[in-house]
Amino acid sequence: DLCTIYSNLFDNAFKAASVSESKSVDVSFKFAGSNLLCEIRNSVNKKAEIINNELKTDNADKINHGHGTKNALKCAEKNEGTLNFYCTDEFFTAELMLPMLH
Repeated sequence: DLCTIYSNLFDNAFKAASVSESKSVDVSFKFAGSNLLCEIRNSVNKKAEIINNELKTDNADKINHGHGTKNALKCAEKNEGTLNFYCTDEFFTAELMLPMLH
């Protein structure tokens, strides 16, 4: 599940940043109590449309596009975590919270 989450989030971040003007990806990890918090923030060339924490795609290949974030969301929820998406005109942010497994 962790591989599914991080591979999809990092893949999306690097792809979006590569076509943006500033080409930046920032990743931070920290602990908050018994939770691991991860924030992945990347530059964008345009603001993504997010409705009910679901990204709307304008990619022409809609059949094979957009499953990665849905899979990451399912894996986060399956492990009692959360994954939220935010976007401005300059940056897209994925905020992941997972409880520490003992």
